[in-house]
Parts: sequence; structure tokens; C-alpha cells
Amino acid sequence: MKYQIIKRPTEIKELGKILMPNEVYLIKSPNIISNNLYTIEEHLFYNYIHDLDKDKVKNVFVVCGGGIGDIIMHSSLCDMLKDKNIHFVTNMRYKDIFQWFTKSVNIIDNNGPLLKDFTLHNKMTKYKNYRYVNTVERYFKSNEYDWFELIFRLLGINQIPVDYLRPHLHTRRISDKPSNIKHDNALLIHNKSTAMMRNIDFMTIYNAIPDTIKKKYTLYAHVNNLSPDDLKMPLKDVHIIKADTLSDFFLDLYDASEVITVDSNPSHFREGIQKHAICLFNSFPSNIRTKYYQYVNSYDIKSECELQPCCLHKSNIKQYCDKADGTMFAAPCFTPMGNKYLIEELRTIFENTL
Repeated sequence: MKYQIIKRPTEIKELGKILMPNEVYLIKSPNIISNNLYTIEEHLFYNYIHDLDKDKVKNVFVVCGGGIGDIIMHSSLCDMLKDKNIHFVTNMRYKDIFQWFTKSVNIIDNNGPLLKDFTLHNKMTKYKNYRYVNTVERYFKSNEYDWFELIFRLLGINQIPVDYLRPHLHTRRISDKPSNIKHDNALLIHNKSTAMMRNIDFMTIYNAIPDTIKKKYTLYAHVNNLSPDDLKMPLKDVHIIKADTLSDFFLDLYDASEVITVDSNPSHFREGIQKHAICLFNSFPSNIRTKYYQYVNSYDIKSECELQPCCLHKSNIKQYCDKADGTMFAAPCFTPMGNKYLIEELRTIFENTL
């Protein structure tokens, strides 16, 4: 086990009321409440300061309410601050991610507010060095920095070795448990993210893969990424698999020879374990996410849409594509009907890369 779960019972808050007035959180995402985040007690809480190299900072708490990819990204921060004690406050369903971190971290399993006395007076005195860093909002509104660069700069770290602008995960297989991948030359297709704007239909990718590549690889796909229509198709050359746990999902990603993915956690996991993947971006620019990646090839799919490039990313209904509705699986620029270049461009990418 590469992480330790610490249970410290405190006052339990009602669901949806975990974020209380006058509390401070260091790193969080807009959906922190919906994730039912566990928080920590005041006397266990230490501060970020502008110079994280100062000797007095011995503990760093990371409050991360984002998705799997967001947590994988923080593996780099943990490794860079290896002389500090790193503690994660996050949804416990994500705990298996931390087994892959090269830097061991503690997970706080707790309920209650972070701080109960974050008043104006205490903000200027007792907590003057505490820093609130809302990373998710910042890196999706900025085209200036890659998201790794941005989080370090927000923490006052401006000199960043390039190697820390990529995930830091174990490159060895951390478990003897068999995965769902049963073939040596397996191509795993991951076409779904947490938001419609980054999804692409499985059949769009499947139809763009040249027959020569289909003969070269054994195709795999997770059942939860397929639509009811996909499952009705006679895809005799595709192995439909199911990952019952997050650990199983990571082992599938690890054992696959190649991975085709959209802007989702497989791209960050494969980069961290130093294995190749193809990552497809539509409206969301790849240089914000994978600018310094060495093992993942990222491609910005062109489109005639006059709104591109746009940074629509979240699953919030208000941030759906203006040319789509909330019922669509993928934005029009990532469908053959809405993008006449799509199939041809995907086929070229697959021919040149696989």
C-alpha cells in the first residue's frame, strides 16, 4: 500500500453543507460539494505559502475535488515536494489512484470544516500565509500555461523542471492481479470523459481505424463507454470488458499495448506509467493539458466551427456547446455529421501512429 488512510472523526455536516461560511480551502474544484468531500480538522491544517521551500512548511494539504485526471496531475506536485508531508483530502472513491504515486501520501478520511474561525482579523494575522488556489477554474480560463505550469505558478513556484510538468507514477505494475486484457497486442479504446464536450462516439473511432490496424491489434472497449446502439452492433472484433473497480481499470490501462483516448484520465495515466497513447482533442486545446508529455501523442482535431478553439470542459449544463443540446453524447465538432474532416483526419492519425 502506497497510501495511508487516516480516520479522525469530527463534527459531521449534512450533505451539501460541507462548505461552511468562513472556511478556507487551498485547492478545490467547483464541484467540491457534489463530490461529498471529506475535510479536516483545524489543528491538522497547515498552510501553503508563496515560498514552499521555507523550512517552517512541513505539511501540505491538497484539497482536490476534481476527477481522476486532476488527482493524477497532482502526483507531480507531490514528487517535487518530496521533503514535505503531503496529505490529500478528496473523495474516498479515488483512493486507489494514490497507490500509483511515486511519492507516498496520506489520505484524510474525515468529515467537518477545515477552519471554523477564518475571520477577517484571523485572515490578516493567524492565517496570513494561507492561500486559496482554485486551480480548475484558472487553467480552463487561461491559454497561457499548461495546467501543470499553472498550478506551480499559483503556488509561487516559477522555476519548474520540465520533468515535473508530467505525471509521476510507478512505471512497474503494482499488482499481480490479472486484468481484463488477455491479448499481447491489445488496443484499448476510451472514447468517453466526464463531459459531453470531450466525448466521441465509439463507432466514430472504430470506423476510422483502418482494416490493417484492426488486423494488427485486438480491440478492447469498456462497456460503460458504449451506447445502447453500440452494443447492438455486431462488433465481433471488439472485446467488451468491464472494470469493476478503479484498480481494475488502471490495470487494464497498464496492460494494453496501445490506447486511444479523448481528453480524459487514460492519457494522464499512460503518460505517468511511460506508455504510449493517442489522445484526441476537439475544441479544447491540447497544449493546456499535454504540452510537455513525452509518451502520449496529442492531436487537435480541426473543424470549421467558428467558435473554436473554445475551452468548454465541465459537465455543467450551462457550458454545453452552443451548437448542441444536453442530450448529445458528443459535441458536433466531434461527430462525422458536424465535422466533415473528422473520419479522414482520425484515419490519418491512426495510420501514422499505430
